[in-house]
Amino acid sequence: MIVPDTNLRHHGKPLGFLILGLSLGMLLAALGSCAWVYSQIQYFAEHDEARAADAIAVFGAAEYDGRPSPVLRARLDHALSLYRRGIAPLMITLGGAGDEVHSEGGVGHDYLLAHGVPESQIVAETQSINTVQSARRLAAIARANHLQRIVIVSDGTHLFRIHALCAAEGLEVYGSPRPPGRSISTYESAQRMIHEITSYAAWRLKTPIPYSIRAVTRVRTARLSMQDWIAFMERHPGIKSGFEFEVMKLMSEVMAHTITLHLLDAPGRVARFLRKHAALVERLPKKVLAAYLNLSPETLSRLKKRGKI
Repeated sequence: MIVPDTNLRHHGKPLGFLILGLSLGMLLAALGSCAWVYSQIQYFAEHDEARAADAIAVFGAAEYDGRPSPVLRARLDHALSLYRRGIAPLMITLGGAGDEVHSEGGVGHDYLLAHGVPESQIVAETQSINTVQSARRLAAIARANHLQRIVIVSDGTHLFRIHALCAAEGLEVYGSPRPPGRSISTYESAQRMIHEITSYAAWRLKTPIPYSIRAVTRVRTARLSMQDWIAFMERHPGIKSGFEFEVMKLMSEVMAHTITLHLLDAPGRVARFLRKHAALVERLPKKVLAAYLNLSPETLSRLKKRGKI
């Protein structure tokens, strides 16, 4: 039987359209996810749900040689105001070692004690090193002490992720954001939002945060020093809308990148990076590039030897 030549040719268009469709679908899903997470972060940051509960839990922040940082002090002061209003009879401070001697939870405990809270009404958790661990250990404390409802105190943008983590541990929690302190720049606000969206996505996908948001934003603004960039933004409020668009675009790229880590093997991740960011390959330290691609430096070196980089 003679087969026509047309039947021997490989038809690439359907596959190409399929790949394009999948890519567009991933992008739309990433944008939709970013928009939803952003709206949830805003909602929890703007709504104080404090009500009668069994305990008030203060999530940790930096401490300086046994003294609470301004952020931690603001959280503790807000928790104290809730305690004095009779919201709950027990206070829980969370956070592990800030240095070899002190811990965030321990410093919080001492601060509350110095401000009139009886020792018997404070529980200090001093082992957790991140928000995920703090939520997990808070759940253990709640089970051990038969606590049903807990008011959680932290920064506003932090509360949505804390709420999600605690709900996953089976806790019934209500967020109460600390009052805003000093005004922050648009850049710093965007950086916090990106950090929370990325951290939430990484937790949902059960993968570590693949790269440093701080490093990415430095690359994006490399032509100006950070102080000059912030000053420029403050002097030109008219371009904030454009900047916010770029922030949302970066958020979608963060989500798309995190999803890609689960869809592509190591050579595929490298090939995608080369295609999208060829100019950065020689500028980034290999350890940073490996972390961004969620690879070990050794794997990246092997791919380089094979001519993949």
